[in-house]
Amino acid sequence: MVRATIRTLLLLMLAVPLTSSVVFKGPSKDPSGTWKLTRLYNDDMKFFRQELVLSFTNDGRLMGKSACGAFSGTWSVQDGHMRIADLRHSDAPCGYTRHVERKLFQALQETRMVQRKGEVMDLMCQERRVAVLRAV
Repeated sequence: MVRATIRTLLLLMLAVPLTSSVVFKGPSKDPSGTWKLTRLYNDDMKFFRQELVLSFTNDGRLMGKSACGAFSGTWSVQDGHMRIADLRHSDAPCGYTRHVERKLFQALQETRMVQRKGEVMDLMCQERRVAVLRAV
């Protein structure tokens, strides 16, 4: 019984860091660059008539712009896994755009795998696409 409990605790300790990681798949493993959000969950961003732009810098910063203002966070890659953390946005009230921005934050936090092909990068949660970004 004690061995099973210890084994379970060790497995949980190993699994928890992976739940906030992203595995890169596809020809390119580098998210660096500036990206425009084109799809969020099942919604085409053309219908929102709003533009959200994200930049992944080489030094691990994530910066973005929306009609609400700026938002930021950090990203890092270790052993093929990417972690997006410290997501923050300005506190300006801006109605529906804030709702879309919050959905983007949720998608970033759910992302576990990135598939990048050329100018398109898909953010995936298991087998489900949560966002599509296009290079700017």
